[in-house]
Amino acid sequence: MAHIKLLLIWACCLALSTSFAYGLGVNWALQNVQKALNSAGLGDKIKATIPQNADVYESGNSGPSQGDFRSDIRDLMQKICSFFKDNNAPFLVNIYPFLSLHKNKHFPIEFAFFDGQTKAVRDNGISYTNMFDANLDTLVVSLKKASCSGVKIIVGEIGWPTDGDLYGNVTLAKRFYSGFFKKMATKKGTPLYPGFIEYYLFSLTDENEKSILPGSFERHWGIFRYDGKPKFPMDITGQGHEAMPIGAKNVKYLENKWCVLNKYAEDIAAARPLSSPIAPASRAKRQASSSRRLLRSPLLSPFRLTNSAQPHPSLTPDLSQTGAATTGRATIPTDAPPRSAAITAGHSSSA
Repeated sequence: MAHIKLLLIWACCLALSTSFAYGLGVNWALQNVQKALNSAGLGDKIKATIPQNADVYESGNSGPSQGDFRSDIRDLMQKICSFFKDNNAPFLVNIYPFLSLHKNKHFPIEFAFFDGQTKAVRDNGISYTNMFDANLDTLVVSLKKASCSGVKIIVGEIGWPTDGDLYGNVTLAKRFYSGFFKKMATKKGTPLYPGFIEYYLFSLTDENEKSILPGSFERHWGIFRYDGKPKFPMDITGQGHEAMPIGAKNVKYLENKWCVLNKYAEDIAAARPLSSPIAPASRAKRQASSSRRLLRSPLLSPFRLTNSAQPHPSLTPDLSQTGAATTGRATIPTDAPPRSAAITAGHSSSA
């Protein structure tokens, strides 16, 4: 318990769809958790807080000096911030410059980074050259308007995805992290929040089962791949000591697997489980329908369960001798009759 500083009440999504009544319930839960900690004699060591997305405050088309909590949740946010102030608990905020690019095609890309390649934006006598500073200072002003100046701010999440979007790639991720680490190393903070800023990267590894409703990039926030291998060199110290992060060791991979066409099968039904229903139809219509479904199926492409595996040699025959045509990544003999559409599976123990 001595190493625990914060208990996070994971109801941070007081975002666009959260009802005020639900928010009040979250606020009550927050108070009850802190009361329990206080009763246990841990209230001075462990603080309860609620991580917030950066969309709980805004400044419209103006700069940070016009920042305030959104009007639809302002009363609730004032209650929550007052709790933070009264209990010396921090305000955790998730800031993602990448999302500004993803959601707004007119957002100036250079403003998402820290290398000073953009024109400074002037606001109330202050020059801003990156979105991080402007965003965090908007929160500072919002807290001041809520009579909660002095509440500690922690960046609960910040990062950049490496795939799944036009701006989600290794090159831009490396650029973002490099600039961010250098900025954090100076311990200068932002114009309205000077000094050291505590922050947490998002995320350690890619998540292959995370929802992609916001976009495919959601599964690629990690600085490590799914298997714990680092993606690119980093200088976490911000002092010019760039090196490849140490990856996971002794990772065990599943055997390689792939699918190939079985040209000897009489019908696609031969490859179906007995319990799989086939709608009544003539044999010719059933074959044509099955062939169309198969040609759209991802099973036509060899797939592997490891990133490092190579396609099985049987999937890449000598086309000059077989007269085969290629579709996607699967090889289909041109002399195969339409009914030869069933699939057989192969496997290998090679890693």
